[in-house]
Amino acid sequence: MIYPKLISLVVCLYGSVAFTATSQPLHPENDSAPVIFDASKMDLSSKLGSSKLTFPQHNGVWSVENQNKKVLKLNLQVKGAKGLDFRSKVWLALDLYNKGSESLVIKGRAYESWKETTGGVSVEAGERATLYIHLPREVEDVENKSYLYGNIKGFPNGTYGSKWRQINLESVRKLDLDIYSPSGQVKLELSKLRGMADYVAIKDYKFSPLQRPYVDVFGQNTLENWSNKVKSSDELKVHLRNELQEIKNHPRALNLSEYGGDVSAPKQAATGHFYTKKIDGKWWFVDPQGYLFWSFGLTSIGYGGDTSEPEINKLQASSSEVGELIKGRKAGTWNPSQSNLQKKYGMNWRELYPKMINQRLRSWGFNTLGNWTKKEFYELKKMPYTQAVHFWRPEIKEGEQLKSLPDAFHPHFEQSLAKSLQRYSTQANDPWCIGFFIDNELDFGQKSIQTAEIIFRGKKQSHTRRIMLKHLENKYGDIFSLNRAWARGFSSWDAIGDALPVNNNNCKKDLLEVSARYLDHYFAVCAKMMKQYAPKKLYLGSRIHFKENTYALIASSRHCDVVSVNYYDFSPLTITWPKEINKPMIIGEYHFGTINEKGVWGGGLCTSVDVKHAAAQFKAYTEHAYKDPRYVGAHYFQLQDQAVTGRPDGENYRIGFVDITDQPYEEMRQRAREVGASMYSERLGDKLEKVNFAHSAK
Repeated sequence: MIYPKLISLVVCLYGSVAFTATSQPLHPENDSAPVIFDASKMDLSSKLGSSKLTFPQHNGVWSVENQNKKVLKLNLQVKGAKGLDFRSKVWLALDLYNKGSESLVIKGRAYESWKETTGGVSVEAGERATLYIHLPREVEDVENKSYLYGNIKGFPNGTYGSKWRQINLESVRKLDLDIYSPSGQVKLELSKLRGMADYVAIKDYKFSPLQRPYVDVFGQNTLENWSNKVKSSDELKVHLRNELQEIKNHPRALNLSEYGGDVSAPKQAATGHFYTKKIDGKWWFVDPQGYLFWSFGLTSIGYGGDTSEPEINKLQASSSEVGELIKGRKAGTWNPSQSNLQKKYGMNWRELYPKMINQRLRSWGFNTLGNWTKKEFYELKKMPYTQAVHFWRPEIKEGEQLKSLPDAFHPHFEQSLAKSLQRYSTQANDPWCIGFFIDNELDFGQKSIQTAEIIFRGKKQSHTRRIMLKHLENKYGDIFSLNRAWARGFSSWDAIGDALPVNNNNCKKDLLEVSARYLDHYFAVCAKMMKQYAPKKLYLGSRIHFKENTYALIASSRHCDVVSVNYYDFSPLTITWPKEINKPMIIGEYHFGTINEKGVWGGGLCTSVDVKHAAAQFKAYTEHAYKDPRYVGAHYFQLQDQAVTGRPDGENYRIGFVDITDQPYEEMRQRAREVGASMYSERLGDKLEKVNFAHSAK
């Protein structure tokens, strides 16, 4: 009987200070004076083979019609030498009107050289929408910058610390548009290219901190207010009771197997463990009971992580809350998520929270606990899971530990992997475990040839480098013959390293051969160890980051049961897969963030204008994945927002399904339920994307 009074109290306390879309300073809808650019000074065109098709523009509106290309690529080009000046704005915006009969997904890309920034939007048939592209720029110097911000990625005024996203905003000349349609039928109008939301220097921005701490004891930004901002531990308990009732009102679907497979689909052989099978041209997981299974998951299921707070003692002293803040592993750090979980779930929070997560995710339509899930969550045997395998090994070059290229020909590589896999003997025999990911986003190089470049420029004594040099020596006989072929003057085999003539055809051919030999060996060793120590589990690959390295994708497909990629974009259909691959594929990570929500500054790798926009993009991406016959799953990164003060590597992204206080985002929750309710029927139906395997690594 106390719930209505408590809920009314929350509204009374926070309703008057909650941000609406138009009161958030960085939200484009807040801009009453956008910079609108003259459409007559731009051309919109598309390449059709060797020819170029220009689309008409009338009164500032471009009209695009297409009959037969499921991915229509457009280019908006500024006429003349001078580009468009976006320096005064935070967003690029372009209005869209879908006059066709089916929904479209549009991806935009503003770029120069190797730098780019992107945006995306889903537009239903007959509806209007706006494509927004966030415009990061270099973070200017401010007093006490290191003390105030540490190494965070996203800053309060919309600036961003990654140089690859910082294009020259003084002269934006090109905007690429990729339009995805289920049948290839496109009838679209584009208009009103403009800049939106005023850019304000960080020193002048009203929500920039002047001192630490600028978070409260719940880890929330104290400089901004929003609806349902937590002010007491009692409110956390109210949120828990309300959510338990919400979950009760939305039980897990009835047409699912114990593991989350589809009981209405034709049953397959039950082996007691997950396996893959291609049925009528579509790849599937098959669950231990023999039911078709498409893996819809969330990653990083755990208890949050440490974040920096140099004034941790001042923060603790400022609180009237009962209980100590949970300190981090290093001095000057703490874990706000754990502190909140303890307040919300009580002294038995480590036992109760994993049970709540399993209830929550099943209610939301998910069926998989993705990478980096703590064992307390999957040991409950309520949801299938994937196991992450990381291990120490010698590396070819100095770099980020466990992401640099491993010295795969070193005998310790195989030995270390074997030792690591032996630690997971329980998971190797657990029917709830789908399979193992070994490694994550290794630096194979963005292009296939770069794998060999990394090897030859790496440590002189690496086993891999020595073996590849011996391979060249066996081929050429002496260094003089190689020098003639490569048009170089190396004094010895050991001198091969920097200044590789990659544009020389002989050199390029040799380097690609070295890349292929290394990549094949790396995946072969991992597959061999999986067969020896986890023969019942699927080898899910290494979660490849650079999809342009086609040799890595092909080598993975030769030896892995499933090819895995971490793909941050607005649709998985934008990946150009080599036609040589005939294996199922899984998305290991994707996400959509914001720079406007709940005081968290980092917009992630795919930035949306608000959570409603992010939720729509999440649903569109996931639908593209489950409608594509090649994919057997997609796992969203991640369950919870990162702290505004950043994790140890500086990421401070608002990307989660729940915030730092464990409150769900209703828009994300609802979209996930829609995906869970429709993915099996739509994948089994006749609406599947028909994919053209047009690309080859050769």
